[in-house]
Amino acid sequence: MTKMKDWNYRRNVKFLMVVLAVSFFLYVSSIFRDIFARYVDHIANFFQSHEFFGVGIFVFVSAISVVLSPLSSLPLIPSAIDVWGKLLTFVFLMVGWFVGSWIGYLIGGYAGAKIIRRFFNLDKAEYYKKKLSEKSQFWLVVLFRLAIPSEITGFTLGVLRYHLGKYLFAVFLTEIPFAFISVYLGNYFLEGSFLVFSALFALTVSLIILASYYFHRKLK
Repeated sequence: MTKMKDWNYRRNVKFLMVVLAVSFFLYVSSIFRDIFARYVDHIANFFQSHEFFGVGIFVFVSAISVVLSPLSSLPLIPSAIDVWGKLLTFVFLMVGWFVGSWIGYLIGGYAGAKIIRRFFNLDKAEYYKKKLSEKSQFWLVVLFRLAIPSEITGFTLGVLRYHLGKYLFAVFLTEIPFAFISVYLGNYFLEGSFLVFSALFALTVSLIILASYYFHRKLK
């Protein structure tokens, strides 16, 4: 257990340091800011030219990002804000994340371990499966969702056949703050406020580390 906790803390701290370093580079590099501005403009133009298809792609990528962590919807958020504004981007992001979380739960509960193992590493999901149960208290599931990457929580609670209604309610409660923060992070990035972006991101990762600490404490 200590090894798993240490791994989570090291991963989160390393991720925080990388983001801060990249944000500082963006802040001092006018060349990269120009490249990023062109990237945002290209994606925004596509969203604007293909209105309904663009919304579908954004929601789809947001949903897939929940199941496959490496594929994230965050790079699309500044372009989405530029086209649809913060409120609609927040709504589309929530819809995508909610659908993705439901898909992760269904995969964990109904696809079968042998099939899942062909595509996903379930070692961490197996670890938390042994620590949790289908009757885990709701607040512990909420903390689990806050502290651990979403694809692991979806698979784990799906395998446990945790109550679907409670799971989706926990998803709703935990995704609201992250969607809100993600939209504002994208907005600050779009405005070039990289120092504010870095500070907000550092605060977010710090809260995740804190949630991870309390969650693993409760599992003892």
